[in-house]
Amino acid sequence: NIYSYIPKRNGVTFSGNVITFTNVPFIMAEEILLSSGAVAETVTKNDTPTDKTGSLVKNEYSINVESHEDTKNYVTFMMDRVMAKVNLNFKVHEKYSKIRTIKIKEVTLKPAAGNYQSVNITCTMNDGSEISYSRSPGSAVDNIVGFSITDDGLVLNDTSEKSAGVFYSVPGVQNSVVMTVTYDVYDKAGTKVRENQTVTNSSIKLIETGTLERAKEYTLNVNIVPTYLYSLSD
Repeated sequence: NIYSYIPKRNGVTFSGNVITFTNVPFIMAEEILLSSGAVAETVTKNDTPTDKTGSLVKNEYSINVESHEDTKNYVTFMMDRVMAKVNLNFKVHEKYSKIRTIKIKEVTLKPAAGNYQSVNITCTMNDGSEISYSRSPGSAVDNIVGFSITDDGLVLNDTSEKSAGVFYSVPGVQNSVVMTVTYDVYDKAGTKVRENQTVTNSSIKLIETGTLERAKEYTLNVNIVPTYLYSLSD
């Protein structure tokens, strides 16, 4: 049996088929993947099996290990996810999009105050069956996920949803993040009217009710609805 994880990170310990991740940030720019319960099979060299999967069926792939003997060795891995995936989209309210274009230049996310900053995750990996998870609060860590948009920026010139990128979250714990956005504002003639504006939302829910689930994909749509302190006329 072979048990492993990617990508390489600090604070990981193995004990038999139990792997423990220490101080995993609540939100990350990359996800943690596990491979578990490898099963080796031996077949003759002139045989070309394409369906040698052993007892594993979930998210599997195989590696052929060449041999100098008259056999080939096949190792089958089951891949499993530790995190939940979140797609981050932005759109502009219809009334505002008629008169202004917003170009988003940078987005940063961090855990909301008073909740989990990081999590200790213990995974018990079993051959061909569901991996079991347990979680406990980790130490406080200052982890921020940032999206630096290209030079052209993320242009919101209509009411359609535009993607800023993806991030990953430890499921089953907290649900809210602090989001800071830096942006420029243009009129519909293409003239820049405001530059390097910054707005911070203190608590944005990643999911409306409950908490995220492991190995599932979500979409967070941020709807920009400006408020006004002045009369606007073009």
